[in-house]
Amino acid sequence: MLRTKFHRIIVVALLVSIACPVLGEERDAAPTGYEVTVVAETRGRLTLESEINSKLNETGDTITASLIEPIYAEGRLVFVKGTEFRGQITDVEQAKRLQRRGNISIVFDRVVMPWGEEPVSVQVTSIDDWNENQKIRGNSSGKMKAPRQGDRTLHNAGRGGTVGAGVSLIGLLFGGAAGAGGRVLSGLSGAGIAIGAISGVLLTKGGEVRSAPGVILRIKFTKPFTTTLRPVPPSQAHPN
Repeated sequence: MLRTKFHRIIVVALLVSIACPVLGEERDAAPTGYEVTVVAETRGRLTLESEINSKLNETGDTITASLIEPIYAEGRLVFVKGTEFRGQITDVEQAKRLQRRGNISIVFDRVVMPWGEEPVSVQVTSIDDWNENQKIRGNSSGKMKAPRQGDRTLHNAGRGGTVGAGVSLIGLLFGGAAGAGGRVLSGLSGAGIAIGAISGVLLTKGGEVRSAPGVILRIKFTKPFTTTLRPVPPSQAHPN
């Protein structure tokens, strides 16, 4: 009986002596945090979670989106897939006549890290709408204009031309009845077709920037982002 207890004590002691050094090595090997910088001009892609409409949105409206693929810097994983970016509309203008297209600017100024929010400076450079088969590119300041709508312009030009044609018909009728003076009127009314078509184009409103949740936002960091990262799980380690 005593011998059995003695053997058990020896076994427990051996297990403890083996486990303690291993635990100590794991504790010493675990990083306490490291600083890393995502440089300016770093690119990424987000999935839009909000809705965008240059006719309805106002400056200051909040926008949220999530990262499609992880972003690395200095060989370290900085932003995991699905990281949420939060921002706002910094400028918006709805479409107007004379084919002035609506435009919108979006900036993300916060990112949700596992330990809380951190400030960032991220600009949306374009919107990829795969459902509508269209791409809206931004200029150097991030302003994105709605695509041109040729179909609407042609439609309104046709409507204007129809009105002009009506005037021309009246001119022709008067021209046939009034001799040379009528021929002048007929010529003027003939020009009404062209004038009507041009008026239809000039009175056409430009398109609006409209994007539903799920479209792709291409982004770039306009300023460096520096943070102290926590230990990264092995499953999220750099593939290289």
